[in-house]
Order: sequence, then C-alpha cells, then structure tokens
Amino acid sequence: MKNQETVIAAIEALRVHPFTLIQLSDKEKFHTGMLCYALNKYPILFKTIFKLKEVGYIACVEEDSIDLLIKHKGEVVLIVESKFKTGLHKSKAPNDFGIPERKYISQLEKIKHNNNGLGANGYYLLSLFGEKDEGNLESQFGFIGIQFTDIILKSLQELEIEVRGLSEEDSLIILWIKYLEQLKIIVDYFVKSEMNSIDNPNIKKLLKSIKLNGVFESYRYGLVQQKVEEKLSHKIKESLKVSCENRNELEQVGELFNSHGNGGIHYALATEDAAKSFGIQWQGALKLFIETTKPSLKEGVREICKALNFKSTVKKDDVPKKPSSGKFSSLSIQNDWDIYGGINDKPEEIVKYLKSLNQNIIKKIVINQD
Repeated sequence: MKNQETVIAAIEALRVHPFTLIQLSDKEKFHTGMLCYALNKYPILFKTIFKLKEVGYIACVEEDSIDLLIKHKGEVVLIVESKFKTGLHKSKAPNDFGIPERKYISQLEKIKHNNNGLGANGYYLLSLFGEKDEGNLESQFGFIGIQFTDIILKSLQELEIEVRGLSEEDSLIILWIKYLEQLKIIVDYFVKSEMNSIDNPNIKKLLKSIKLNGVFESYRYGLVQQKVEEKLSHKIKESLKVSCENRNELEQVGELFNSHGNGGIHYALATEDAAKSFGIQWQGALKLFIETTKPSLKEGVREICKALNFKSTVKKDDVPKKPSSGKFSSLSIQNDWDIYGGINDKPEEIVKYLKSLNQNIIKKIVINQD
C-alpha cells in the first residue's frame, strides 16, 4: 500500500508539472531534444552517459533522419535511437541489404545499414523501460541500451546544478530532472510489479490524466507478448508473421499498438486470401475479429463464436450483441480482462484462443466473409 501511495504522489506531481501542463512531457522528441540540450550545455554528460573521453563533442537532433547524432570535429561519432514511448520491431530489409534470404531485419540493423556511410564508432538505444532482449542489443546488433530514468537521470543528478547559482538554462534542466525523478518512481513500480496486479484504480485514472497510460499499458502488454511468443507453436507463429507481412510489411508475431492513447495487442492469423485475416485483439476487453480490405455485412465473427463455443458479449435479457461491421468486424469475448490486473495467466489463455482459431473450418468462415 505504501508503494502505491508513493506512486500516486509521483503521478500527481507529474500532473501539475510545467512540462505536462504545456503538453510536451508525453512527446518522444521532446525528451530526446532535452537530452541534446543538456549534452551541449554540460559537456561532462558526453563522458558520464556515453563514455566519451575527449572534449569538443556536439549533439544534434533530427539530422539525416536520425534521432540524435553526436559529432566530434564535424565527424559522426555516435548514432542514438530514441524509444521513449515506442518499441522495436522488424521491418522490410532494404534492397541493397545483401542477404536475399532475409526479407525482414531488426529496426536496429536497418538503422546501422542505412547510416553505414556516416562512419559512426558506436550506436546507442535510449528507452524508458529497457528492451526485453537488452542483453542481446550489443552482442547481436552493436547497440548499447540506456534508460532515461537510470543512467541519464543519474548523470543529470550528478551535475548538482542546484548547488550553484542558477541560469535560465539551468532552471530548464532542473525541471527535466524533477520530471524524470518522479517518472522513475512509476517506472520502477511497474517493473517491480512484473505481471502481478496493480490493484489501485487511481493509478490507471491518474496515468491517463498525464497522457502516459498508453506507455505503461504497452509495457505490460509487451510482457504478455513475450510470454505468448515463448508458448506458441512454430506453425501459428508463421501464420501470424505472414498476416503481419500482408498488412504492414513487417515481421511480427504479436503487434503492440496504441490507439487514442490506450495500449493494446493484436494477433492476426493469415488465410489463403491475403486481404483477409482474423484473430484476437486485447485492448481493455478481449475481442474476436475478422479484418477485410472491404467493408463486410456478414456476421462471420458470430459464426466463429458459435463454432468454437466462445461466449460473446450480451445485452440485457441475454440478447447477443451484434458484431461491429465494416472492414474490422469484432465481438468482445472477455470483458473483464484488465491489463492493470493480474496477467500471469493471460499468455496461456491467449495461446489457447489462437490454437482454437487456427483451424481450416474457421478459415473457411473468414474466407466467405464478403
């Protein structure tokens, strides 16, 4: 309970923080820009954050389509990718990648390939939570992972700005430090909670008030995604990858998304018709869906529920709710799935749903959805 009270106090502090009030705090580019500003104002940060020993470095934002570049005497030294709110994914390999059998590559591989001519000596990935495969970032991709509320915050605190006389620039950095200090309390609480319940409903409500609920929801959906991928069969994984490729030219098993500021996760199975997919989507409630490229009037979703004995949402007097129509036809099959609740059992349940759906008889229903 004491931990929750501390977290609620931290969210309240962020709610009235100037960066929140001027609607900048939830912007990924804002935090990358603040880091750039701090680096150039306090060059010691090049050493404490990026382990650079010489002097004369300069940081640049959004140059050559790169989030943050660090240069020395005009030459690129480090390339920094920032993922304050979003995660990594695989994307289509460039035509000149040189390995024809690899159609999709990590986003980090693509960054290195596209910027190979810049001659950078090192690559860094900035994030809020740290990537789930952070141990492989350097060995596999050559990127070093750094968290905003860990090394960056610690390095800023070590400047001891408040001890000296303050300039206007110092005041701006102090505001950022105060923001990151409160954010760290929330991040640490979510990481420590793992997949256990975050019982206090005020936490969910307050995170929404500072427009960061989607960030923390996506983190928890990501934990579920990782467990689901470990449990799925190779056959179902391939179907999910094919579906994602057909729709987005990406290679993913589960697709994390954010709509209207709320996090979610999407599992779409492929059919023989590349224009049609089906599966489950979890965003608040768990939904069964069929997705087509053209609006459909058929009720294939209800047919699937009937075939598999899935219980769909009902209205009063046990009248079944009509599925949503259009290109994305869906029915809620679990209304009480709360990403802030205990989610340890959800990966296994998702796997069971996907196994049930991955049948030819179900795919025929989807194919006939016109």
